[in-house]
Amino acid sequence: MISHVTHLVSRFFGSIFAKPLTAKEQQVLNSELTSPLLELFDRLSVADQRHLYNVSRGISAEVQSMDLDSSEAYGLVVAGLFHDCGKVVSDFGTIMRVIATLYWGLLPKKLASMLSKSVGGLGVRMQQYRDHPRIGSELLIEADAPQIAATWAKEHHKPADAWTIETKYGELLKRYDDD
Repeated sequence: MISHVTHLVSRFFGSIFAKPLTAKEQQVLNSELTSPLLELFDRLSVADQRHLYNVSRGISAEVQSMDLDSSEAYGLVVAGLFHDCGKVVSDFGTIMRVIATLYWGLLPKKLASMLSKSVGGLGVRMQQYRDHPRIGSELLIEADAPQIAATWAKEHHKPADAWTIETKYGELLKRYDDD
């Protein structure tokens, strides 16, 4: 619990002070990603782009030392780069994300779900934020991303025993997201 709170606090301040990708960092993505994936990445907030880029670079460095074929390595990097892409649909900034995280984390699930259906557009967006793993998976399938990327987007908040990807890959992806 404490490590989760620490992670959220770290992400909050990282979001507040996020710097846009440099031209060199953007060039790396331009050389690695397909057009549909670049278009999806461009829709993300600066804070999300920075976080996801950092996650993907850690994964990229580590997969170079693993015995993987290029498509497996690419899939893992894309999975790290896009695991939170479903958040783009709710269009919440940092403060609303904090509110949504507290809302879904503190209220009993049934009450939170019922309330989110009764508050109009904000409720829809709260539900979209909560459903970002499923939404991200759908966006990645539409963008013809590697299957592991779509699967990880859907499963990255699940416990390890619920992952359908290989545990060693899930642990790698989780480690760089939770650093």
